[in-house]
Amino acid sequence: MKNKIIISYICAMHIGVVILLLHPNILNRAYNKLGLIDYMNGHSYYMKSLWDYYSNRSKTLDPNSDQLVFFGDSMINGLCVESYFGGVNFGISGETLRRAKSRITEIHNLENKKIVLAYGINDLPCDSKVFIESYKELIDKLPHSASIYISSLLPVNESILKEVTGKVKSNAQIDELNMLLEDYCTTHEAVYFLDSSKYLLGPYGQLSEKLQKGDGLHFNLAGNLLWAKGIEEGLKKANFCSPFKTSLSRYMVP
Repeated sequence: MKNKIIISYICAMHIGVVILLLHPNILNRAYNKLGLIDYMNGHSYYMKSLWDYYSNRSKTLDPNSDQLVFFGDSMINGLCVESYFGGVNFGISGETLRRAKSRITEIHNLENKKIVLAYGINDLPCDSKVFIESYKELIDKLPHSASIYISSLLPVNESILKEVTGKVKSNAQIDELNMLLEDYCTTHEAVYFLDSSKYLLGPYGQLSEKLQKGDGLHFNLAGNLLWAKGIEEGLKKANFCSPFKTSLSRYMVP
């Protein structure tokens, strides 16, 4: 019996070695799936480098201003907030809410700022309760003197997204998370929910095919302009008083 156990153990070790040789990143992927670490690859290095760059850049923010500052993933990264809103863009392509909450404290001079947060699509699918708790933890790490504006999670075109990228993300869960975020904002002072995606919806609650770039997720020019319009209206509704740098009307918003 003892010999059988030893032989089984040796066989299992050899199988494990073979798997690691054939799939060297399997442990990193497993740890990432469990939320223990973020899978490190070239893009992860890029994101870390951008956080380091943004940390250094934020030292030049005016500590006494109420500057409008944007944090988010590729959707924010691809939106020209400098031109539309006179804001500062700290968006990072591929960013997740989990990683953002672990690094947001590296950004300086956020006191008294007006901060727009637009995270979530890269975290899906996920446990809704864990997602909301993560958002709360992110907000808790921001200065209490700041005003926080949470942009609604944006819709996807599920069929195009799956066909082009193989990814499965549910608009039903996006709607659920938006309701939970809105409920959270109604009970917290200086935290506002922006229903910024209302102009992006096509039939059946999907991202309109006319507003996406071809992957069912990212926006074309028309989509970005309509998202910016939704953000602008949401900020005004939340009693945002500072004038915007540029009127969106000059861009012939659809």
